[in-house]
Amino acid sequence: MYNFEFYITKGVEKLFGKLEELKIQAIEEIKQAENMDEITNIRVKYLGKKGHLTSILRGMGQLS
Repeated sequence: MYNFEFYITKGVEKLFGKLEELKIQAIEEIKQAENMDEITNIRVKYLGKKGHLTSILRGMGQLS
């Protein structure tokens, strides 16, 4: 028999790991930003339509 719960749990753990890495990276970039234009660019980079977070969240459909 297959243990599907194991695979789902591992997939969720991997997703949370990616999200944590993304958060740390974004916070570091925000800390280094020197003006509001840079903050806006960071926001788009992570939260925009083609942003990092968007691509990770699209991958959630593969978890089920």
